Amino acid sequence: WNLAVQHPQVIQKLVAINSPHPIPFARDMRPGGAQVAASAYMDWLAQPGSELALAKDDYALLEGFFGGMGQGDATWFTPALRQRYHTMWAHASDGTEHPLAGSVNYYRATPLTPDKVAAHDIQLNPADWQVSVPTHVVWGERDLALPPHLLDGLDACIANLSIARVPHGNHWLIDAHPQDVITAIGDFV
Repeated sequence: WNLAVQHPQVIQKLVAINSPHPIPFARDMRPGGAQVAASAYMDWLAQPGSELALAKDDYALLEGFFGGMGQGDATWFTPALRQRYHTMWAHASDGTEHPLAGSVNYYRATPLTPDKVAAHDIQLNPADWQVSVPTHVVWGERDLALPPHLLDGLDACIANLSIARVPHGNHWLIDAHPQDVITAIGDFV
């Protein structure tokens, strides 16, 4: 979203997959907003040591996210894929931090977590977040962390918007339903 907003000249088209635009996300992250409970995990991930908890017991907690929150069995997470994930999770990119630090640093850096929005009264100006390039959003409607209400009002921020909803898709849309994602992108590009 940031690249499309700040440097549209380098993009012909934008595809966003279960990635909320900052305006509806910030709006619904405000105290009492519809996104606060769904994003409570972000505040936990931002805490010091969360990477250690995620890696504990051979990544049991991390793997639990794939089928957790009522998303059903993660049948896509095969033993072979599990091994590939474990290999990547154990590999530090620069050798100085815990291998999972980069993943949780995203949550530490973003100002859009429930605690930070509440503590700093963060409000974004929609005029500063306009997307001018043709944009296609692919959304799993069973995503409990990023519910489909985050699509509400998106057309006010994007002049040329199309949306592909995947009714059976959850938070792991790319992994669990790759063909739906490929089709949605192919139809757009």
